Amino acid sequence: MIKTRSKRRSVTVRRERAGWLFVSPFIAGLLLIFLPSVINTVLYSFHKIVLRPEGYTLEFRGLDYYKNALLVHSSYNQTLTETMLNMLLHVPLILIFSLFMAVVLSGKFRGRNLMQLIVFMPVITSSGVLAVLNAAEITGGLMTVSSSADLTQMKMSSTWVLDILGLTDSIKAYFSIALENIYRVITSSGIQILIFLAAIKSIPDSVYEAAKMEGATGWESFWKVTFPMTSPYILTNMVYTIVGTLSSQTSPVLQLVMETAKTGNIDLSLSSAMALIFCLVELAFLALMAYIVSRLVFYYD
Repeated sequence: MIKTRSKRRSVTVRRERAGWLFVSPFIAGLLLIFLPSVINTVLYSFHKIVLRPEGYTLEFRGLDYYKNALLVHSSYNQTLTETMLNMLLHVPLILIFSLFMAVVLSGKFRGRNLMQLIVFMPVITSSGVLAVLNAAEITGGLMTVSSSADLTQMKMSSTWVLDILGLTDSIKAYFSIALENIYRVITSSGIQILIFLAAIKSIPDSVYEAAKMEGATGWESFWKVTFPMTSPYILTNMVYTIVGTLSSQTSPVLQLVMETAKTGNIDLSLSSAMALIFCLVELAFLALMAYIVSRLVFYYD
């Protein structure tokens, strides 16, 4: 009995050591790189940086730079509001598209591997050099010029379909914006599709067999089985999508922060205050959305 307990403890200790060894690079980067940067950012936001021949000194200014960003700066509030509204627009589109493609790719049909390659090709090509071009809006401009006629035709077709369905003008406008941003939605959905696909694959086949024996259709199986059992991953994908959208290279707030830091007098204090305000707004929104979605999530054993 004693030997069995000692063996269990030794296995537990080994697993704990392996876990700490696995996360040690992350902890080292957090303590040595990320945490000092955060501390300096907070410090700069409350002080004025005075450059001297021997270096620089800090003069305490309190909340002056925060007041400057929120009350004096000409475009920060507008940029922050527009960024959050665009995020609210794109996150549902990315989640809906990711779940839809995951359901399609989880089915058994001929050419599924080719279909997976086609779906993930935009995600792969959007990395590296093309990511830089997209950030500079070069590829976006080329695509707009080359496919403007096709996009206009698609809008006309989609409007005709929405008119038949009898949807309201607000829903029509939402789908129109979704169509205009289809390239961005596709290139931003790669990781989310993989997470949803793994969630669907983890659902036991016996659950679908039981639903089929009860006479459930494919549509009913999706809403009664697939959607509830993948709902925990909706929260994960939502957090990942919000953070990825707000911290991307094309984020207007981050671009404004970088431009402020690169002004003639190198106003790092004001840019630090802007960055921290943006971070606090993002954290507050994440906490609110996580609270709302977590109450709607279905957890199963």
